[in-house]
Amino acid sequence: MEDPVIVRRKPYLVELEQGKSYLWCTCGRSKTQPFCDGSHKLTEFQPLKWVAEETGEKLLCACKHTAAQPFCDGSHNRLSDTYAEASEDDGVKATVVNYLAAAGGALKAHLDNGCYVIRVPGEAMQAVAALKIFPLIDAGDGAEHLSQFYAVVETGESPILRYPGSDVVLFGPPGEGRPTAQDWAEACGTINYEIVTRIGGRMT
Repeated sequence: MEDPVIVRRKPYLVELEQGKSYLWCTCGRSKTQPFCDGSHKLTEFQPLKWVAEETGEKLLCACKHTAAQPFCDGSHNRLSDTYAEASEDDGVKATVVNYLAAAGGALKAHLDNGCYVIRVPGEAMQAVAALKIFPLIDAGDGAEHLSQFYAVVETGESPILRYPGSDVVLFGPPGEGRPTAQDWAEACGTINYEIVTRIGGRMT
């Protein structure tokens, strides 16, 4: 079966009119996204015709992998290990939203079909010494390849945090040079030779 073209990994915000019929592009080849322009004619795809049930802004799928056609259901978060960067035009039609209390003390405003805006008060963040952290997107939200965390690093020292199988970013004070192999060895509880050669059972 032919795969659709992933136009982009974030939805389109569109204004719909109640009672009006629309043709949503399913092939990903249309030049008038997210709507059909007939580009599917040489493919096995057919556009999805539907009638808007209400007037207002909706998020329509752009990755063409949603299970809630034509609306975005967050499936784009499972297609890559990176997130699409926001453009300057993305905030042009921004509207004021109502935040509701969510798990962990965060505030969420649901937009459409699983998409949301989130705010994290300082008291909701998990504190580990000088590091405060809160998961914005993780497996609980359906993400399979990438998690996104909001972190605040205060002045001071933090204990070593381990996330096996994950990439790690090490925060340190500026202006004091780069950590040496010996510094890494002491942090990992091993010898500097294992750091340099990347061998040895004690390095995880």
